Amino acid sequence: MLRQLLSYTAVAFLVQIVTGVLTKLVELFVVAEILSQAELGAYRHFLLVLEVTAGLFIVGMDHSLVTYIHARAGNLGRYLRFLLLYGGTVAAIFGLAALALKGRVSVPTILALVAVGPFVFMELGKIVFRSRLEKRAEFGFLLFQSLTWSLGCLVVLPRVQDELVPIWCALAGTIPGAFMMAWIFTRRSRRENGKGPAPLRPFGPEYASLWRSWRPLWVAGLAFLGNQHVVNIVVDRSMTRADFGRWGFVLTALTLLQRPLLIVQRATLPIFSAAKEEIPDGFRKLVRINLLLFPLLCLGVLTVWPLILSYGTLGEKYGDTWIYLALPVAVIPVMAVEFLAATASMALGHPKNNRDAHVLTVLINVPCSILLIGHYGILGAALATALYVLIFASMIFRFVARDLPDLVGFAVARLVPSLLGLWGAIYAMHVLGRPEVWGWIMMPSYVIWARIVGLWSPSQLVWVWQRIRRR
Repeated sequence: MLRQLLSYTAVAFLVQIVTGVLTKLVELFVVAEILSQAELGAYRHFLLVLEVTAGLFIVGMDHSLVTYIHARAGNLGRYLRFLLLYGGTVAAIFGLAALALKGRVSVPTILALVAVGPFVFMELGKIVFRSRLEKRAEFGFLLFQSLTWSLGCLVVLPRVQDELVPIWCALAGTIPGAFMMAWIFTRRSRRENGKGPAPLRPFGPEYASLWRSWRPLWVAGLAFLGNQHVVNIVVDRSMTRADFGRWGFVLTALTLLQRPLLIVQRATLPIFSAAKEEIPDGFRKLVRINLLLFPLLCLGVLTVWPLILSYGTLGEKYGDTWIYLALPVAVIPVMAVEFLAATASMALGHPKNNRDAHVLTVLINVPCSILLIGHYGILGAALATALYVLIFASMIFRFVARDLPDLVGFAVARLVPSLLGLWGAIYAMHVLGRPEVWGWIMMPSYVIWARIVGLWSPSQLVWVWQRIRRR
Protein backbone atom coordinates (compact mmCIF):
# COMPACT_ATOMS: atom_id res chain seq x y z
CA MET A 1 0.00 0.00 0.00
CA LEU A 2 2.60 2.53 1.08
CA ARG A 3 4.72 1.69 -1.94
CA GLN A 4 1.80 2.51 -4.26
CA LEU A 5 1.18 5.73 -2.40
CA LEU A 6 4.83 6.73 -2.59
CA SER A 7 4.90 6.00 -6.33
CA TYR A 8 1.79 8.09 -6.97
CA THR A 9 2.98 10.86 -4.67
CA ALA A 10 6.41 11.07 -6.30
CA VAL A 11 4.88 11.63 -9.74
CA ALA A 12 2.30 14.01 -8.31
CA PHE A 13 4.97 16.12 -6.62
CA LEU A 14 6.89 16.45 -9.88
CA VAL A 15 3.74 17.57 -11.67
CA GLN A 16 2.88 19.98 -8.87
CA ILE A 17 6.31 21.59 -9.16
CA VAL A 18 5.48 22.42 -12.76
CA THR A 19 1.80 23.22 -12.30
CA GLY A 20 0.74 24.01 -8.75
CA VAL A 21 3.81 25.93 -7.70
CA LEU A 22 3.95 27.79 -11.01
CA THR A 23 0.26 28.70 -10.75
CA LYS A 24 0.62 30.13 -7.27
CA LEU A 25 3.84 31.97 -8.11
CA VAL A 26 2.10 33.58 -11.09
CA GLU A 27 -0.82 34.50 -8.84
CA LEU A 28 1.49 35.95 -6.18
CA PHE A 29 4.04 37.75 -8.35
CA VAL A 30 2.12 38.59 -11.55
CA VAL A 31 -1.61 38.72 -10.92
CA ALA A 32 -1.38 40.28 -7.45
CA GLU A 33 1.36 42.67 -8.61
CA ILE A 34 -0.39 43.95 -11.76
CA LEU A 35 -4.01 44.02 -10.57
CA SER A 36 -5.25 46.26 -7.81
CA GLN A 37 -6.63 44.78 -4.61
CA ALA A 38 -10.19 45.32 -5.87
CA GLU A 39 -9.42 43.69 -9.25
CA LEU A 40 -7.83 40.72 -7.50
CA GLY A 41 -10.99 40.57 -5.42
CA ALA A 42 -13.04 40.22 -8.64
CA TYR A 43 -10.99 37.17 -9.63
CA ARG A 44 -11.38 35.68 -6.16
CA HIS A 45 -15.14 36.30 -6.46
CA PHE A 46 -15.16 34.28 -9.72
CA LEU A 47 -13.36 31.42 -7.99
CA LEU A 48 -15.70 31.60 -5.01
CA VAL A 49 -18.87 31.35 -7.13
CA LEU A 50 -17.36 28.54 -9.24
CA GLU A 51 -16.10 26.46 -6.32
CA VAL A 52 -19.22 26.85 -4.19
CA THR A 53 -21.62 26.06 -7.05
CA ALA A 54 -19.60 23.24 -8.57
CA GLY A 55 -19.01 21.79 -5.13
CA LEU A 56 -22.70 20.99 -4.82
CA PHE A 57 -22.24 18.36 -7.55
CA ILE A 58 -18.74 17.16 -6.67
CA VAL A 59 -18.87 16.64 -2.91
CA GLY A 60 -19.75 13.09 -1.99
CA MET A 61 -19.80 12.00 -5.63
CA ASP A 62 -16.00 11.92 -5.80
CA HIS A 63 -15.66 9.46 -2.91
CA SER A 64 -18.70 7.46 -4.04
CA LEU A 65 -17.21 7.03 -7.50
CA VAL A 66 -13.96 5.70 -6.05
CA THR A 67 -15.67 2.96 -4.03
CA TYR A 68 -18.11 2.21 -6.89
CA ILE A 69 -15.29 1.84 -9.43
CA HIS A 70 -13.28 -0.49 -7.19
CA ALA A 71 -16.35 -2.65 -6.56
CA ARG A 72 -16.91 -3.00 -10.34
CA ALA A 73 -13.40 -2.84 -11.71
CA GLY A 74 -14.28 -4.85 -14.80
CA ASN A 75 -17.18 -2.74 -16.07
CA LEU A 76 -15.48 0.37 -17.42
CA GLY A 77 -18.33 1.48 -19.67
CA ARG A 78 -20.87 1.60 -16.83
CA TYR A 79 -19.34 4.44 -14.86
CA LEU A 80 -18.00 6.26 -17.94
CA ARG A 81 -21.52 6.48 -19.36
CA PHE A 82 -22.80 7.72 -16.02
CA LEU A 83 -20.12 10.40 -15.84
CA LEU A 84 -20.90 11.65 -19.36
CA LEU A 85 -24.59 12.06 -18.51
CA TYR A 86 -23.88 13.61 -15.10
CA GLY A 87 -21.42 16.19 -16.44
CA GLY A 88 -23.54 17.03 -19.46
CA THR A 89 -26.64 17.62 -17.32
CA VAL A 90 -24.79 19.99 -14.97
CA ALA A 91 -23.32 21.90 -17.94
CA ALA A 92 -26.76 22.35 -19.54
CA ILE A 93 -28.39 23.56 -16.30
CA PHE A 94 -25.79 26.22 -15.54
CA GLY A 95 -25.38 27.25 -19.16
CA LEU A 96 -29.09 28.12 -19.22
CA ALA A 97 -28.77 29.86 -15.84
CA ALA A 98 -25.95 32.04 -17.20
CA LEU A 99 -28.12 33.07 -20.17
CA ALA A 100 -31.07 33.88 -17.90
CA LEU A 101 -28.95 36.01 -15.53
CA LYS A 102 -26.99 37.87 -18.21
CA GLY A 103 -27.10 41.58 -17.45
CA ARG A 104 -28.51 41.04 -13.95
CA VAL A 105 -25.34 39.95 -12.15
CA SER A 106 -21.65 40.79 -12.55
CA VAL A 107 -19.59 39.44 -15.45
CA PRO A 108 -17.34 37.33 -13.14
CA THR A 109 -20.48 35.66 -11.78
CA ILE A 110 -21.79 34.88 -15.29
CA LEU A 111 -18.44 33.43 -16.36
CA ALA A 112 -18.31 31.32 -13.21
CA LEU A 113 -21.72 29.81 -14.01
CA VAL A 114 -20.56 29.00 -17.55
CA ALA A 115 -17.55 27.16 -16.12
CA VAL A 116 -19.49 25.06 -13.58
CA GLY A 117 -20.43 22.17 -15.88
CA PRO A 118 -17.00 21.69 -17.51
CA PHE A 119 -15.30 22.09 -14.12
CA VAL A 120 -17.48 19.41 -12.49
CA PHE A 121 -16.94 17.02 -15.39
CA MET A 122 -13.15 17.46 -15.36
CA GLU A 123 -12.82 17.07 -11.59
CA LEU A 124 -14.86 13.85 -11.54
CA GLY A 125 -13.10 12.63 -14.67
CA LYS A 126 -9.76 12.98 -12.91
CA ILE A 127 -11.26 10.93 -10.07
CA VAL A 128 -11.89 8.11 -12.57
CA PHE A 129 -8.27 8.22 -13.76
CA ARG A 130 -7.01 8.38 -10.16
CA SER A 131 -9.15 5.42 -9.08
CA ARG A 132 -7.55 3.32 -11.82
CA LEU A 133 -4.11 4.79 -10.98
CA GLU A 134 -3.78 6.20 -14.52
CA LYS A 135 -1.24 8.84 -13.60
CA ARG A 136 -0.51 9.98 -17.16
CA ALA A 137 -4.13 10.77 -17.97
CA GLU A 138 -4.91 12.46 -14.64
CA PHE A 139 -1.80 14.60 -14.55
CA GLY A 140 -1.97 15.31 -18.27
CA PHE A 141 -5.29 17.11 -17.81
CA LEU A 142 -3.99 18.81 -14.68
CA LEU A 143 -0.99 20.08 -16.65
CA PHE A 144 -3.23 21.36 -19.43
CA GLN A 145 -5.46 23.31 -17.04
CA SER A 146 -2.66 24.75 -14.97
CA LEU A 147 -0.28 25.67 -17.77
CA THR A 148 -3.05 27.27 -19.81
CA TRP A 149 -3.89 29.57 -16.91
CA SER A 150 -0.31 30.32 -15.87
CA LEU A 151 1.12 30.92 -19.33
CA GLY A 152 -1.99 32.86 -20.37
CA CYS A 153 -1.62 35.25 -17.43
CA LEU A 154 2.11 35.60 -18.01
CA VAL A 155 1.65 36.50 -21.68
CA VAL A 156 -1.62 38.43 -21.72
CA LEU A 157 -1.90 40.23 -18.37
CA PRO A 158 1.17 42.48 -18.77
CA ARG A 159 -0.27 43.67 -22.10
CA VAL A 160 -3.98 43.75 -21.21
CA GLN A 161 -4.26 44.84 -17.59
CA ASP A 162 -7.88 43.81 -17.06
CA GLU A 163 -9.47 41.97 -14.13
CA LEU A 164 -11.15 39.51 -16.54
CA VAL A 165 -7.87 38.21 -18.02
CA PRO A 166 -7.25 35.60 -15.25
CA ILE A 167 -10.88 34.49 -15.59
CA TRP A 168 -10.64 34.04 -19.37
CA CYS A 169 -7.41 32.08 -18.91
CA ALA A 170 -9.18 29.80 -16.41
CA LEU A 171 -12.00 29.19 -18.91
CA ALA A 172 -9.47 28.44 -21.67
CA GLY A 173 -8.06 25.59 -19.59
CA THR A 174 -11.38 24.20 -18.35
CA ILE A 175 -13.83 24.21 -21.27
CA PRO A 176 -11.57 22.73 -24.01
CA GLY A 177 -10.21 20.26 -21.46
CA ALA A 178 -13.73 19.05 -20.67
CA PHE A 179 -14.42 18.43 -24.37
CA MET A 180 -11.18 16.45 -24.75
CA MET A 181 -12.00 14.36 -21.69
CA ALA A 182 -15.54 13.69 -22.96
CA TRP A 183 -14.10 12.53 -26.28
CA ILE A 184 -11.76 10.10 -24.50
CA PHE A 185 -14.55 8.72 -22.31
CA THR A 186 -16.88 8.32 -25.29
CA ARG A 187 -14.28 6.28 -27.18
CA ARG A 188 -13.57 4.09 -24.16
CA SER A 189 -17.27 3.51 -23.53
CA ARG A 190 -17.82 2.49 -27.15
CA ARG A 191 -14.90 0.07 -27.03
CA GLU A 192 -16.40 -1.46 -23.89
CA ASN A 193 -19.86 -1.87 -25.40
CA GLY A 194 -19.24 -2.46 -29.10
CA LYS A 195 -20.53 0.01 -31.70
CA GLY A 196 -22.27 2.33 -29.27
CA PRO A 197 -22.85 2.87 -25.55
CA ALA A 198 -25.42 0.67 -23.89
CA PRO A 199 -28.66 2.26 -22.60
CA LEU A 200 -28.11 4.29 -19.47
CA ARG A 201 -30.47 4.09 -16.50
CA PRO A 202 -28.88 6.41 -13.91
CA PHE A 203 -31.35 5.34 -11.22
CA GLY A 204 -31.47 1.67 -12.23
CA PRO A 205 -30.34 -1.23 -10.01
CA GLU A 206 -26.80 -1.19 -11.48
CA TYR A 207 -26.23 2.24 -9.88
CA ALA A 208 -28.06 1.57 -6.61
CA SER A 209 -24.87 1.15 -4.58
CA LEU A 210 -23.47 4.40 -5.98
CA TRP A 211 -26.48 6.45 -4.85
CA ARG A 212 -26.67 4.61 -1.54
CA SER A 213 -23.10 5.52 -0.56
CA TRP A 214 -23.49 8.99 -2.10
CA ARG A 215 -26.34 10.14 0.15
CA PRO A 216 -24.49 10.31 3.50
CA LEU A 217 -21.33 11.53 1.77
CA TRP A 218 -23.30 14.27 -0.02
CA VAL A 219 -24.67 15.51 3.31
CA ALA A 220 -21.13 15.44 4.71
CA GLY A 221 -19.88 17.19 1.60
CA LEU A 222 -22.47 19.95 1.84
CA ALA A 223 -21.46 20.56 5.43
CA PHE A 224 -17.79 20.57 4.38
CA LEU A 225 -18.58 22.98 1.56
CA GLY A 226 -20.33 25.32 3.98
CA ASN A 227 -17.41 25.19 6.37
CA GLN A 228 -14.89 25.64 3.61
CA HIS A 229 -16.47 28.68 2.03
CA VAL A 230 -18.38 30.39 4.83
CA VAL A 231 -15.37 32.56 5.65
CA ASN A 232 -15.02 33.71 2.04
CA ILE A 233 -18.76 34.27 1.63
CA VAL A 234 -19.00 36.41 4.77
CA VAL A 235 -15.84 38.33 3.84
CA ASP A 236 -17.14 38.84 0.30
CA ARG A 237 -20.44 40.23 1.55
CA SER A 238 -19.29 42.23 4.57
CA MET A 239 -15.99 43.73 3.42
CA THR A 240 -14.72 45.77 0.49
CA ARG A 241 -13.29 44.12 -2.61
CA ALA A 242 -9.87 45.40 -1.51
CA ASP A 243 -10.12 43.53 1.82
CA PHE A 244 -11.37 40.46 0.01
CA GLY A 245 -8.35 40.76 -2.26
CA ARG A 246 -6.02 40.84 0.76
CA TRP A 247 -7.66 37.74 2.19
CA GLY A 248 -7.48 36.11 -1.24
CA PHE A 249 -3.75 36.81 -1.32
CA VAL A 250 -3.36 34.95 1.98
CA LEU A 251 -5.48 32.07 0.67
CA THR A 252 -3.16 31.79 -2.33
CA ALA A 253 -0.21 31.04 -0.07
CA LEU A 254 -2.32 28.74 2.11
CA THR A 255 -3.47 26.79 -0.95
CA LEU A 256 0.14 26.43 -2.11
CA LEU A 257 1.03 24.92 1.26
CA GLN A 258 -1.96 22.58 1.22
CA ARG A 259 -1.17 21.15 -2.24
CA PRO A 260 1.24 18.45 -1.00
CA LEU A 261 -1.33 17.45 1.60
CA LEU A 262 -4.04 17.19 -1.06
CA ILE A 263 -1.79 15.00 -3.21
CA VAL A 264 -1.49 12.42 -0.44
CA GLN A 265 -5.16 12.76 0.46
CA ARG A 266 -6.38 12.14 -3.10
CA ALA A 267 -4.33 8.97 -3.48
CA THR A 268 -5.12 7.54 -0.06
CA LEU A 269 -8.82 6.66 -0.56
CA PRO A 270 -8.43 4.53 -3.72
CA ILE A 271 -5.40 2.78 -2.23
CA PHE A 272 -7.13 2.17 1.12
CA SER A 273 -10.24 0.96 -0.74
CA ALA A 274 -8.23 -1.51 -2.82
CA ALA A 275 -6.18 -2.90 0.10
CA LYS A 276 -8.31 -2.76 3.25
CA GLU A 277 -6.22 -5.32 5.10
CA GLU A 278 -3.19 -3.02 4.93
CA ILE A 279 -4.94 0.03 6.40
CA PRO A 280 -3.70 -0.24 10.04
CA ASP A 281 -0.02 -0.49 9.11
CA GLY A 282 -0.26 2.13 6.34
CA PHE A 283 -2.19 4.49 8.63
CA ARG A 284 0.48 4.42 11.33
CA LYS A 285 3.34 4.96 8.87
CA LEU A 286 1.57 7.88 7.21
CA VAL A 287 0.83 9.55 10.55
CA ARG A 288 4.53 9.52 11.42
CA ILE A 289 5.63 10.77 7.99
CA ASN A 290 3.03 13.53 7.84
CA LEU A 291 3.80 14.84 11.32
CA LEU A 292 7.45 15.21 10.39
CA LEU A 293 7.12 16.71 6.92
CA PHE A 294 4.10 19.01 7.10
CA PRO A 295 5.14 21.02 10.18
CA LEU A 296 8.47 21.65 8.41
CA LEU A 297 6.59 22.88 5.33
CA CYS A 298 4.53 25.19 7.55
CA LEU A 299 7.61 26.73 9.11
CA GLY A 300 9.24 27.02 5.69
CA VAL A 301 6.32 28.99 4.25
CA LEU A 302 6.19 31.33 7.24
CA THR A 303 9.95 31.85 6.93
CA VAL A 304 9.92 32.88 3.27
CA TRP A 305 6.69 34.90 3.45
CA PRO A 306 8.45 38.20 4.36
CA LEU A 307 10.85 37.59 1.47
CA ILE A 308 7.91 37.19 -0.93
CA LEU A 309 6.43 40.45 0.31
CA SER A 310 9.65 42.26 -0.52
CA TYR A 311 8.93 41.79 -4.24
CA GLY A 312 7.69 44.89 -6.09
CA THR A 313 4.71 46.55 -4.44
CA LEU A 314 3.53 43.44 -2.59
CA GLY A 315 4.87 44.77 0.70
CA GLU A 316 2.81 47.95 0.37
CA LYS A 317 -0.37 46.01 -0.40
CA TYR A 318 -0.01 42.96 1.84
CA GLY A 319 2.74 43.78 4.34
CA ASP A 320 0.61 42.97 7.42
CA THR A 321 -0.51 39.49 6.32
CA TRP A 322 2.06 37.29 8.15
CA ILE A 323 -0.13 36.81 11.21
CA TYR A 324 -3.22 36.14 9.04
CA LEU A 325 -1.28 33.35 7.32
CA ALA A 326 0.31 31.99 10.50
CA LEU A 327 -3.00 31.19 12.20
CA PRO A 328 -4.42 28.75 9.59
CA VAL A 329 -0.94 27.41 8.82
CA ALA A 330 -0.55 26.39 12.47
CA VAL A 331 -3.26 23.71 12.10
CA ILE A 332 -1.97 22.09 8.89
CA PRO A 333 -0.60 19.08 10.87
CA VAL A 334 -4.13 18.50 12.21
CA MET A 335 -5.39 18.27 8.63
CA ALA A 336 -2.55 15.88 7.80
CA VAL A 337 -3.87 13.42 10.40
CA GLU A 338 -7.65 13.88 10.50
CA PHE A 339 -8.04 13.10 6.79
CA LEU A 340 -6.33 9.75 7.38
CA ALA A 341 -8.91 8.86 10.03
CA ALA A 342 -11.77 9.98 7.77
CA THR A 343 -10.39 8.10 4.75
CA ALA A 344 -9.80 4.88 6.66
CA SER A 345 -13.36 5.06 7.97
CA MET A 346 -14.81 5.53 4.47
CA ALA A 347 -12.70 2.77 2.96
CA LEU A 348 -13.90 0.35 5.64
CA GLY A 349 -17.58 1.13 4.94
CA HIS A 350 -18.46 3.76 7.56
CA PRO A 351 -19.40 6.90 5.54
CA LYS A 352 -21.83 8.03 8.25
CA ASN A 353 -18.90 8.99 10.47
CA ASN A 354 -17.91 11.64 7.95
CA ARG A 355 -21.48 12.85 7.61
CA ASP A 356 -22.02 13.20 11.36
CA ALA A 357 -18.65 14.92 11.91
CA HIS A 358 -19.22 17.45 9.10
CA VAL A 359 -22.77 18.26 10.14
CA LEU A 360 -21.83 18.90 13.78
CA THR A 361 -18.83 20.94 12.66
CA VAL A 362 -20.88 23.23 10.46
CA LEU A 363 -23.43 23.79 13.24
CA ILE A 364 -20.65 24.94 15.56
CA ASN A 365 -18.25 26.65 13.19
CA VAL A 366 -20.57 28.75 11.00
CA PRO A 367 -21.98 30.94 13.80
CA CYS A 368 -18.50 31.19 15.32
CA SER A 369 -17.09 32.30 11.96
CA ILE A 370 -19.76 34.96 11.48
CA LEU A 371 -19.06 36.37 14.94
CA LEU A 372 -15.28 36.32 14.50
CA ILE A 373 -15.35 38.00 11.10
CA GLY A 374 -17.89 40.57 12.26
CA HIS A 375 -15.72 41.59 15.21
CA TYR A 376 -12.17 41.12 13.91
CA GLY A 377 -12.35 41.38 10.11
CA ILE A 378 -9.58 39.56 8.27
CA LEU A 379 -8.02 38.45 11.56
CA GLY A 380 -11.37 36.85 12.37
CA ALA A 381 -11.33 35.12 8.98
CA ALA A 382 -7.92 33.61 9.78
CA LEU A 383 -9.12 32.52 13.22
CA ALA A 384 -12.28 30.99 11.75
CA THR A 385 -10.27 29.03 9.17
CA ALA A 386 -8.09 27.54 11.89
CA LEU A 387 -11.05 26.91 14.19
CA TYR A 388 -12.85 24.86 11.52
CA VAL A 389 -9.92 22.44 11.26
CA LEU A 390 -9.74 21.95 15.02
CA ILE A 391 -13.49 21.42 15.40
CA PHE A 392 -13.72 18.93 12.54
CA ALA A 393 -10.70 16.98 13.78
CA SER A 394 -12.24 16.62 17.23
CA MET A 395 -15.54 15.46 15.69
CA ILE A 396 -14.05 12.95 13.23
CA PHE A 397 -11.76 11.49 15.89
CA ARG A 398 -14.75 11.09 18.19
CA PHE A 399 -16.88 9.20 15.66
CA VAL A 400 -14.13 7.12 14.05
CA ALA A 401 -12.92 6.06 17.51
CA ARG A 402 -16.08 3.93 17.81
CA ASP A 403 -14.90 1.74 14.92
CA LEU A 404 -11.11 2.22 14.96
CA PRO A 405 -10.13 3.09 18.54
CA ASP A 406 -6.52 1.91 18.24
CA LEU A 407 -5.79 4.00 15.15
CA VAL A 408 -7.39 7.14 16.56
CA GLY A 409 -5.50 6.74 19.84
CA PHE A 410 -2.23 6.32 17.94
CA ALA A 411 -2.89 9.45 15.86
CA VAL A 412 -3.89 11.69 18.77
CA ALA A 413 -0.95 10.57 20.92
CA ARG A 414 1.44 11.78 18.21
CA LEU A 415 -0.49 14.81 17.04
CA VAL A 416 -0.43 16.58 20.42
CA PRO A 417 3.39 16.78 20.80
CA SER A 418 3.70 17.72 17.13
CA LEU A 419 1.38 20.69 17.61
CA LEU A 420 3.17 21.77 20.78
CA GLY A 421 6.46 21.90 18.89
CA LEU A 422 5.03 23.72 15.87
CA TRP A 423 3.02 26.25 17.88
CA GLY A 424 6.00 26.99 20.09
CA ALA A 425 8.14 27.65 17.02
CA ILE A 426 5.54 29.94 15.40
CA TYR A 427 5.03 31.86 18.64
CA ALA A 428 8.79 32.37 18.97
CA MET A 429 9.01 33.64 15.36
CA HIS A 430 6.20 36.12 16.07
CA VAL A 431 7.60 37.39 19.39
CA LEU A 432 11.20 37.65 18.23
CA GLY A 433 10.25 39.36 14.97
CA ARG A 434 11.98 38.89 11.62
CA PRO A 435 10.59 35.39 10.92
CA GLU A 436 12.68 35.28 7.73
CA VAL A 437 15.72 34.97 10.05
CA TRP A 438 14.47 32.97 13.03
CA GLY A 439 12.55 30.50 10.86
CA TRP A 440 15.82 28.92 9.67
CA ILE A 441 16.56 28.09 13.31
CA MET A 442 13.06 26.89 14.13
CA MET A 443 12.97 24.28 11.35
CA PRO A 444 15.90 22.16 12.60
CA SER A 445 14.69 22.80 16.16
CA TYR A 446 11.36 21.16 15.28
CA VAL A 447 13.16 18.14 13.80
CA ILE A 448 15.09 17.72 17.04
CA TRP A 449 11.89 18.11 19.08
CA ALA A 450 10.10 15.52 16.93
CA ARG A 451 12.95 13.07 17.51
CA ILE A 452 12.83 13.66 21.27
CA VAL A 453 9.09 12.97 21.51
CA GLY A 454 9.33 9.91 19.26
CA LEU A 455 7.63 11.18 16.10
CA TRP A 456 10.34 9.71 13.89
CA SER A 457 13.49 7.62 13.97
CA PRO A 458 16.40 7.26 11.53
CA SER A 459 15.40 3.68 10.73
CA GLN A 460 11.93 4.82 9.63
CA LEU A 461 13.37 7.42 7.26
CA VAL A 462 15.75 4.82 5.81
CA TRP A 463 12.80 2.45 5.26
CA VAL A 464 10.83 5.13 3.37
CA TRP A 465 13.84 6.12 1.29
CA GLN A 466 14.49 2.51 0.28
CA ARG A 467 10.93 2.16 -1.01
CA ILE A 468 11.16 5.39 -2.95
CA ARG A 469 14.37 4.14 -4.63
CA ARG A 470 12.72 0.83 -5.53
CA ARG A 471 10.09 2.72 -7.51
